Amino acid sequence: MRKNKTLKITVVLLLLILALALALRLVNVGHLVSWDEAWNVNSIQDAASGHHSNATTFYPNFFRHPPLYTGLGVIYSKVAGMSRTGLSYFLEIVSILFSLALIVTLFLCGRDWFNEWAGLGAAFIFAVMPAARVYDSLVKQESMTLFLGLLFLLFFFRKRYVVAGLFLGLALLTKEIIIFVPAAVFLFVLLTRKWDRLKGFGLSLLIAVPMSAWWYLFLSRTEGQFMEFFLGTHSSAQVWHKPFWSYLARIPGDIGWGGLVALLLGLGALAWHLKTFHGADRDREYYLPRDMALFLLIWVLVIYLVLSASYGKPPWMVYTALPAFALLGGWGLAETYRALSNRHGTAVVTVVLLVVLIAATAIPFGFTNYESHGDVLYNSALRDRAVARYINENGGRGARVMLKTGDLSPIMMFYLDSYASGDIALLPAEPARDRVGGDKRVLLIDDSATPAQAARHVAAVKPSFVVLRSNSDAAAAFSSLVKPYDVNGSLIFNGKELLNALLPLLGQK
Repeated sequence: MRKNKTLKITVVLLLLILALALALRLVNVGHLVSWDEAWNVNSIQDAASGHHSNATTFYPNFFRHPPLYTGLGVIYSKVAGMSRTGLSYFLEIVSILFSLALIVTLFLCGRDWFNEWAGLGAAFIFAVMPAARVYDSLVKQESMTLFLGLLFLLFFFRKRYVVAGLFLGLALLTKEIIIFVPAAVFLFVLLTRKWDRLKGFGLSLLIAVPMSAWWYLFLSRTEGQFMEFFLGTHSSAQVWHKPFWSYLARIPGDIGWGGLVALLLGLGALAWHLKTFHGADRDREYYLPRDMALFLLIWVLVIYLVLSASYGKPPWMVYTALPAFALLGGWGLAETYRALSNRHGTAVVTVVLLVVLIAATAIPFGFTNYESHGDVLYNSALRDRAVARYINENGGRGARVMLKTGDLSPIMMFYLDSYASGDIALLPAEPARDRVGGDKRVLLIDDSATPAQAARHVAAVKPSFVVLRSNSDAAAAFSSLVKPYDVNGSLIFNGKELLNALLPLLGQK
């Protein structure tokens, strides 16, 4: 009878946590899309519509990461034929649904490895965690990848190695970041010297690697870019270069100060259990809660040591560690209650106050606050959206936009009403007098084009708008003729006004 009552309470609390998690993530739907999100949506639409040119589409990005998540977008786009905004909303909701499934799996892991209360604590911490709420709402693979990765862990520690391998294979077909999880498992099994588990791990790999190898060997187009990013030789690594300690400094903002307190309680409990460990139970077949807490610590250390050494440090890379933080924090709450259990009232009040602290220090730190503090491209995203909205308001769906190749932004294209898949044209190096680019709405000139060449392009193409960065020679030359609309360094020239000013200089009427 008591067991049934406990089960009912557990189910009710888990449902309340899921409802809270859903509410905190749904408010982010329709957010300002980031560079990667816009690139994902644009490449999915290119793939679904059959526009596969490497030079004039976003399609190559479709092969930057494995296809399970983006493949869902392609199927939806083919069936529903949605706009970019509609596709983005769909994929944001898909990400949120996977995050809810991830929270359930997080609870199951916590229950298996510790107890129901630790599982509920982990689920709650992850539900309100600022970083989790943001990344679970993005048009990115993170929540789906970690859901599948946690299923791998759940079944691996249940000794269901074949099922674990299947889920690891699916996770590897979703995003590469999952590699940290099996790496942590391997190190943990070696450290605890349970060789039957090592054989089971080998069996899981024997299933997972062939499941995913075809993608990495034959279709992936990253071509060593991850290592280049790590070493700093890739151009994008310069954008995200930060000091060694920057990921560590972000932990309070990622998990909330209350979450950090719970994490420290979990680490304190682990230290206490390790202090009282004398090795007498080393040969047992099963893992104790202390062992699983040690695994979680190894999981976190693997991620932070590797990523802290990386030259480029985008904030979302540490998402893989968030479930480990939540589980350690959940165990910390459960162990705090157990340590005070002789004084039931004190134990309950203490845990309730900790839960309130976790919520109070996490929930107010919303999407915009988190992104503006962590994404170095956030201001660029605001600018590109503003540029697109200005063109939409003043040119409508028929607007033709000319810009330099290096200034092509997936965010601007995402918000630009006149752009559709396959609607980008590369202009020839030497401008022609007749109309070029056909009916394409986005016209790209080479970054090396001189102001004189850019002027001849304007005369030949007759764009509705010319968008140039303020630090370009062409922008300076055109600004002396026509006053542009300045959006944080992006200058928008009215095409008709600019053309009228240029024709006399070009000797044309």
